[in-house]
Amino acid sequence: LWSEKMSNIFKMPTQLYDCFIPPPRSPPIAGTAPNGTQSCRNHPGHCYETPYKPFRICLTAEEKVISGRKYETLESHLEGRSPLSVHLKIDSEGTEWAVLERFLASQADQDKVRTLEMEVHFSYVPEGDDSKARRMEESERLESRVRIMERLLENFVCTGTTLEVYREGWKPESE
Repeated sequence: LWSEKMSNIFKMPTQLYDCFIPPPRSPPIAGTAPNGTQSCRNHPGHCYETPYKPFRICLTAEEKVISGRKYETLESHLEGRSPLSVHLKIDSEGTEWAVLERFLASQADQDKVRTLEMEVHFSYVPEGDDSKARRMEESERLESRVRIMERLLENFVCTGTTLEVYREGWKPESE
């Protein structure tokens, strides 16, 4: 896991936010993984050498509760952070587009982020996505999401992708 690497290799404390995975399936979210208490060199499971904090929170463009899940804004979690002090990983199961759009509207928030790693879902429209995206035709939504990615390149550098591997059922070779 990304957060374990940041903890164990770079000795960075991490904050884990996930409202989808059931805690019994995720020792870090359940708070049962070793948490800054030991070396993880010979530990067989999840293990953090630097303390972490788990939160059962999802990200979206506005604070709300959907289907019993608590959603908060990225800017509320960046509040009070210094420039270039945040290593941010976003994997918000489809709500990333509204989150990224608001993030791009704030140069001050962008200035706080040193590295940005993310998993994106180009065609998935979850219940937590903004209503504007939910009303768009798929082609319009895809174009909007590509523009968001292009805007991110104004302040961030792309160093890799697994887009070719994870295509969400899109099979251009057979179409």
